[in-house]
Amino acid sequence: MTINSIIKDAEEFEKEYPMPKPEINIKVVGVGGAGCNSLHHLQKLGVKNIDSIAINTDYVHLKSIHARKKILLGGHLTRGNGAGGLPEIGAHAAELSRRELETAFRGTHIAFVIAGMGGGTGTGAAPVVAEIAKEAGAIVISVATSPFRYEKGRIPTAKKGIAAMRRFSDCLIVLDNNKLLDIAPTLPLEHAFGVMDQVIAEMISGVTDTLTLPSLINIDYADLRTIFSYADGNMSTLLYGEGSEEEPEKIVEDALNNPFLDVDYTGARAAIIHITGGTKLTLRNANTVIEGIASRFSDDANIIFGARILPECEGSIRVMAIAVGVRSLVPLEPEGIYEVMPGVVELTR
Repeated sequence: MTINSIIKDAEEFEKEYPMPKPEINIKVVGVGGAGCNSLHHLQKLGVKNIDSIAINTDYVHLKSIHARKKILLGGHLTRGNGAGGLPEIGAHAAELSRRELETAFRGTHIAFVIAGMGGGTGTGAAPVVAEIAKEAGAIVISVATSPFRYEKGRIPTAKKGIAAMRRFSDCLIVLDNNKLLDIAPTLPLEHAFGVMDQVIAEMISGVTDTLTLPSLINIDYADLRTIFSYADGNMSTLLYGEGSEEEPEKIVEDALNNPFLDVDYTGARAAIIHITGGTKLTLRNANTVIEGIASRFSDDANIIFGARILPECEGSIRVMAIAVGVRSLVPLEPEGIYEVMPGVVELTR
């Protein structure tokens, strides 16, 4: 039997008994004003292979957002007028809409939940949304933005919201708005916040492309599940870097030193590292990027790596990594015994 006849037999078998292609349902959800604004911008940036949902208590703002599905929380509680900066109202509004949210997350494999912390709807409702997504069986990757330093009264509230989000998230990414003052202080306000949204878009695209596009060395949904099994209540984070193939060390540094993230990677127990490059990507440069990132993690970390070759990436390398078991370098939670945020979760459990 020749190799050609083997290939022909395999092709004929495939035609007669086609294998079903696995479908991954990925939802990107914006909760509250800041979360919905980020979702709206992601749609304009053209993030692919996602199902978008905008969730808010503010009817007027929700109406202005571009998303495939919109859910107005609270009904008669808020009458579409927002949560008034009160997280307990946002949480209660989400509970009143629980059935609609459960329906929206049915069959979801991965849910990105984006929210600004410190206000009413994002702080109060986002943990409930993350909880419902988790109960539906989804891997929950949450993106929370923290307040500016001058929003003094919102900072303790934001920390409580982040602590609540952490309980229901497989991966929690906290982005500090204050870093915008260092990175884009002279940009117009809308463009400055667009920088943050671009970072979020790159992270989400990195994950969705890794799982939905064919690769030379493939990473699948089961790999993602495996990596998050190492979390054991610890933090996880997502890294993204891109640059010239001639400077792989710089790509590593850019990925590990994202100015919006203050994270210690040395204790990471597991990670997915996926690189994308052009047809001339060398084994040496690929290894430099993967090894450079993996070297920051625990010596016995479980590393799953993947690689994709795309002609349009000629001369460049993109790397996406999910690291499990990292430690935040900034305090994310209130000190001492936490009070219960009504309608959300008991933070002392």
